[in-house]
Amino acid sequence: MQKQECDICTSERRRRCQVLLSTDTAEDMQRYESFAAAPYVHPFNQPKYHALICHAWQYARSQQKQLLWCLAQDWPLTEDDDNLSVEALQRLREQWLLTRDQRTNGIMGVLPLVHGMPVRFTDSVCPALKLHKNTPGKLKGVVLDEDQLAMIQNSAESEVVLTRMPSCLQIEIQVSEDAEPFVYNLKPEYVVWSRDGRGNAQVKRRGFRIIPDFAGTAHAYCGDTLERCKGDLLEWHATPSTDAMLRALIIKSRVRRAEDCLLVRPYSPALFRRGAAAGPQLLLERQRGTIATEADLKAAWKLQVKKEEAESKQKTGHWPWTMHLPCRGCSDAEGAEKTYPLQAYSNPIDGLQKAWASIEKGKPSLSQLEDCQTSWRKGSGTGKSLWNSGGT
Repeated sequence: MQKQECDICTSERRRRCQVLLSTDTAEDMQRYESFAAAPYVHPFNQPKYHALICHAWQYARSQQKQLLWCLAQDWPLTEDDDNLSVEALQRLREQWLLTRDQRTNGIMGVLPLVHGMPVRFTDSVCPALKLHKNTPGKLKGVVLDEDQLAMIQNSAESEVVLTRMPSCLQIEIQVSEDAEPFVYNLKPEYVVWSRDGRGNAQVKRRGFRIIPDFAGTAHAYCGDTLERCKGDLLEWHATPSTDAMLRALIIKSRVRRAEDCLLVRPYSPALFRRGAAAGPQLLLERQRGTIATEADLKAAWKLQVKKEEAESKQKTGHWPWTMHLPCRGCSDAEGAEKTYPLQAYSNPIDGLQKAWASIEKGKPSLSQLEDCQTSWRKGSGTGKSLWNSGGT
């Protein structure tokens, strides 16, 4: 089909396809360069922390600016750690640097610093100036001692690890559109965090309560309107759920135009085929009087939760091979959408990578396979099912 399209259709298809693919051309990748400073929005926390560091590095590279790495300082507070050797304590400190800021009271272990980089506070640092948690700003300066400053100025390296912590970071703040921007000098702080869930293995940390504003969870950005964003809707073969669908909807709706949201990888074709969300639908039925009492509403909600749990367990074993995909040939022939499980398009023995290669290259039609319609319905030949799940 793509070979028969005109130049206008080709251009429009590229504009509408905002998903990073292995088949992207150099022209496509150049177009994505404009997303270097856009925040990365992910459904969960742990990938978000890793993305903060990676995207700060990418930002420095795209802006051709020097990247400074500021390392937090940690001191264990438990008696058992008093007898550790210098080498053992150093190994522990290196491990602690990788702990995400949600666990370390808002101080990153490895803080990237790039001039002009967007940042946000991880705690309320100055309520009088309206500098609360998640207040955004821009890094305008790093105050260093003379030795460190001379080392950086004489270095031609694109990345430099600071041997001593800066005395302060200069953050440009604009609390509202009408207010004049001002510079706030953020100084390092001491916090106490715990290595275990019960708060027994405590560690004292010194650092800055900011993070690069390059990533966040879907719920953290809920309600915000972003100029651009990079979204992650999980792997294409991930088992879809109603919760995953809602998180994905939040991510995709953070921008005003579809072309301003770049999806970093293909997502499941079944993700947005879950139907209406149960919560809003049940609430609407209660307001209309279809559900008579609060007790009936709670009972309906519990029933829906059990139903989703049962569906999730049922899919886990054989997903994504039981995921139904439309067949263009059969749909055109019968005048209605016809779908078949993924295993009809690709043999599960060949693995997920080959299955996606088949989908990505547009091998979409079972009618291209010998006797596809009749063989699949009979459960033999090309369309033989491993788990006897017929077409719809």
